[in-house]
Formats: sequence, structure tokens, C-alpha cells
Amino acid sequence: MRRWLVLLIVVMAVCLWCGVPGQAETSYHINLVDRFGDMPTQQLVASRESLEYALYNTIFDTEVFWQGLTVRDRRSILGKARQAISAGLGLRVVIPKAGKLENVEFQILPFDNWINQYLVIVTNLSVDDKGEATIVPLDSGVTIIFVLDGEHLALYTNYAAKQQLEEIEQKLAKNPKNKELLLAKASLYDMFDQREAVATYEEIIRLYPKEAVAYNNLAMLYTGYLNLNLLNPEKALQYAKKACALTKNKDVAFLDTLARAYYVNGELKKALDLTRENLAKDNQRVFHLFLEMLQARILGDSITNAENC
Repeated sequence: MRRWLVLLIVVMAVCLWCGVPGQAETSYHINLVDRFGDMPTQQLVASRESLEYALYNTIFDTEVFWQGLTVRDRRSILGKARQAISAGLGLRVVIPKAGKLENVEFQILPFDNWINQYLVIVTNLSVDDKGEATIVPLDSGVTIIFVLDGEHLALYTNYAAKQQLEEIEQKLAKNPKNKELLLAKASLYDMFDQREAVATYEEIIRLYPKEAVAYNNLAMLYTGYLNLNLLNPEKALQYAKKACALTKNKDVAFLDTLARAYYVNGELKKALDLTRENLAKDNQRVFHLFLEMLQARILGDSITNAENC
């Protein structure tokens, strides 16, 4: 390893640890890495812009990490990850105790050192048939997979969905306007090919202009939730509002989509207020995590603005 790289890692380590009060009280261990070696057989690849989504919507939303990390831990890890990737480095996070498991870990690692933009996030968790989480080797523990597409952004894939699509397509060939089949097709494309999902949801809306689920799911796709290449803040907000209007603002899941649409439009206060209202109605973990992500974003923006003054 070159001397400059060693020095850089040392400097980054000091920066990451300095100014963090009560570091010994955190419930995780963290150390810097400068490469990932062989590519894992299953991986999560994300652009820098999708770091928050990658952490809060996949890693932190796993039950064992929810139990094993505090709000402070999650915010601290996010901040340290940002610092590390800005220097082209990565992090390895180990949680000694997470629910019934010990030494659960995930990694945030450089994917392309030349561009210094991509991350690989892997975890040694797997879920058995009973829904119980277990620890497995790092190269086989991820159940959600993202890969790079031609535009070099995060793309969620689920290869098992391809097999299920064949059966649905056969049924649609006989009944092409069946709403339930079309919704099932679009839902599967959510996990396999998000562009096809968009096209299918738009077809559903053309055939059934009052189908709120189609508007809601299309809005979620346009927030970049599964594929940042589809990020379209204006359309996300348009379709999210339509879904909520069709359900008279009574569906908390649709209101969550609306909050996320506000988020990608930069309307952070509206997103924050609506998420707090959603939590008051339904104490779901996903709402807690989105609230944390919002607060981390607002805090990060306030720090940046203060530094620029």
C-alpha cells in the first residue's frame, strides 16, 4: 500500500472519531477500509446520491439492525459514511449484539475508485423459512440486490420475478384488460425492471383512471425509491397527490408516498410535518426511518449552510 494512502486512512480515521461525544457508548464498532477485494456474489450498489435510501430503506429497516442500533447510531453511521466516501474510502460496521444475533455486520465500500461515486453495501444476514434472521457468510447474505445499469445508478433487481411474470403474461394474453393481472404484472416489474413497471402502471391508469394504487406506486417509482434513473420529482408529486385525493387522504401508505414526493422536491418541512402525522396514525418502523432520514438531511443542510456563511 502506498504511503499516501496509509496517511489518508489515518487522517480519515482521526476525522471520523474526533468530535463525537460518548463514542464508547455506541452499540457498534466501525473501521475504515480502502478496498473490497473480490466482488460479493450478491451486492447492493448505489450512487453517492442514493446513500441515504440505501441505508434507511434496506439496512436499517432490517429488524435486527433496528433492534441493534439507536437513532444516534444510525445518524452517526450515515455521517461517517458520507465522510469516508468523500475520500474514496469505505466502512465496515459490526454490531456485537442485535436482537438474538451477535456480530452482525454490513459494509459500505468503494465500487469505482476512479469515479469515487459508487458504494457496495453487503450484510451477513439471511432470513429462513420461519422469518428468523441468521448469520451467513458475507458473500451470500443479501436478499435485496442492486446492480449498476447503463446510467451508473442504483437499480433494484429480483431475478425470481422473471419466472412469475411468464405465467401472468400468459393470462393477460387471454384477458389483456384484467386490472388485477395488470397490477400483479406491474408489482413484479417493480422488483425486476422499473421502466416496464412505469409503462404498466401508466397503462392501468389509462384503462382505470381512478385506480389509486397505480398512481401511488407510480409516484414511488418517480421518487427514485428503487431506481434513481427514474427520479422525476414533478411527476412524483403529481401522482402522489392524485392517489391521496382518490382515497380522500385516508390511506397512510399513500400519504407516506406523498411525504417522499415532497422530500425529492426539496420541500423538507412539508415532508417532515406529514411524516409526523403519519406516525401519529400508524407507528410503522418505515415511517420512523423516513423521519430519521429527513432529520439527518435537514441537519446536514443546516451544517452546510452554516459552513458556507
